[in-house]
Amino acid sequence: MRHVALVLLGGLSLGCGARTGLPGILVEDARADDEGVGDTLVVDAGSDLGFDAHVDTSVDALPIDAALDVLPLCPDGADAGSPLATLREAMIGGWVGVATSPWGTWRLDLTFSSAGTYSAHCLDSGCVAFYYGDDPDSPRKTWELYDIKASGEGTARIDIAFGSTAQRGSLERIYALDGGRRLTFEFFPTWLGRIGPIVYDLRRSCE
Repeated sequence: MRHVALVLLGGLSLGCGARTGLPGILVEDARADDEGVGDTLVVDAGSDLGFDAHVDTSVDALPIDAALDVLPLCPDGADAGSPLATLREAMIGGWVGVATSPWGTWRLDLTFSSAGTYSAHCLDSGCVAFYYGDDPDSPRKTWELYDIKASGEGTARIDIAFGSTAQRGSLERIYALDGGRRLTFEFFPTWLGRIGPIVYDLRRSCE
């Protein structure tokens, strides 16, 4: 049995009459032996493979180009190497810095995880990292980078935990600077409207 990575250039007619628009699939050639495992076929729209083919739609793969490689899907649906994926990767990890609001300034640490959660703690007394909500870690504290402009400015959703509940806020004007060693953004508690913003200026944590 030969497993073939198939790169589609359009809709494909498989010998059994099925058609698919999947960007990358595996087919099984019942006539072949075990040789040629990992082969790649490039086919045009309407091509007939000439043998009964089994389409494995569980394969989580996308073609990098029209030649050989098929790679897994990236988080948030972003293509590998896209500006959105690059900014998201730059945000992940630990940060320390300062938040400046219309009501004062405070120090904080902040960690964005690749799983889409975050932790944030005010380093001064009597304050909260995002001003609203509370600082203890919680599975309700989630974030999602979903947009980026040509200038590199990103926008993300962030859930602020209030005990057993959470409110959806917005991170805007997100920039990764100095080769990923600095992160800046503005936070708006959008469940209350356009209050603020609270401006964050962070440096990559050494820990």
